[in-house]
Amino acid sequence: MKPSSNVLRVSALALCLLGLGVAGAMAAGSEKLQNEQGTIKSVDQAHHSLVLANHKEKAGHPFQWNEQTKFTEGGKAVSATDLKAGEHALISYESAKGVAMARSISLTPAKAEKQTQSHSSHTGKTK
Repeated sequence: MKPSSNVLRVSALALCLLGLGVAGAMAAGSEKLQNEQGTIKSVDQAHHSLVLANHKEKAGHPFQWNEQTKFTEGGKAVSATDLKAGEHALISYESAKGVAMARSISLTPAKAEKQTQSHSSHTGKTK
């Protein structure tokens, strides 16, 4: 008994759709991490958000964080409450649905940054 051509067509279509669905799900789940560094312009602890300004954009770029976001300062773990306006930060994030969700936020210790600037001004060298 031979399967009818309609059964074969429907089976082939179903397999194609299944393959496309799996490929789409894999692509959606593999968001690429991006990095941005700059100076924290503002922090909103209540809404788990901050604005980071870099040398290119004075207006800044908004970021959000959640329970999975890792915070560090000088290589040591800190918490979101350590985020302060004026601090330098490197943020690794994923963009989804127009929201930049921080996966990690690394702060540059204020002392180290000031010492580097002070050393540069005394020696005339820049880093």
